[in-house]
Amino acid sequence: MKKPPPRILPWAGTFIEGLFKDSKEDLKMDILKFAALVITLRTKWFFSVSSWGRTVTRNKALGGVEGSNHLLWLGLDAILEPMVKNIDFEADAAKIGLQAIFEKDHYHLQPK
Repeated sequence: MKKPPPRILPWAGTFIEGLFKDSKEDLKMDILKFAALVITLRTKWFFSVSSWGRTVTRNKALGGVEGSNHLLWLGLDAILEPMVKNIDFEADAAKIGLQAIFEKDHYHLQPK
């Protein structure tokens, strides 16, 4: 009888942890927690996601800053409907540990 293939999740968790050790020593939020917080915010606010994780090349093409949180999947661009500056949205994001930065045509969300 053949052994079943190894589970991927334990390997993925170790791999992801390794990424953060080299990238940001002070990182207090992982990708899954960030995603859960974005989904939590989405339960109250209607928005689309125009950009989340990026490669270095894509980040440069979009005019992203070097070392952007998008490279770690900890940065997300959200488009509210209507897309206007919204202090209530910013306050709700802050309450759950996210920073919402207004950038005219979208909000950039990242860990606080």
